[in-house]
Amino acid sequence: KNKVLKRLYMNKNNFSDYGMMMLCEGLQRNRTLTTLDVSMNGLSERSAKKLAVLLEESGLSTVNMSDNAIGDEGVRAIGDALKNNASVTKLVLENVAMTVEGIDELAVMLCSNSSLQSLV
Repeated sequence: KNKVLKRLYMNKNNFSDYGMMMLCEGLQRNRTLTTLDVSMNGLSERSAKKLAVLLEESGLSTVNMSDNAIGDEGVRAIGDALKNNASVTKLVLENVAMTVEGIDELAVMLCSNSSLQSLV
């Protein structure tokens, strides 16, 4: 059990959904990680759904999923996880194949989340 890892930058590794599944399983019990950057990895909505489960259980404060085609379903999963999350203060979702439906989901999440300070 790692008790010192605070930031994990896994961007530009192209590890796809399988890699994200393995990463989330490995981080499931981690309570020290505050920053997770998985941008530019060829991730889909499946990865976003795995991350959503992790967000419900972790103490992450910064999450970057940019440049992954997670789409509206992935944004919905993350938004649902953040409705009651009190630790995430920064969420980066640039270029994630989101439409107006995804934007609506984020708006709903923002109505109930009081900890998010930055949404990019």
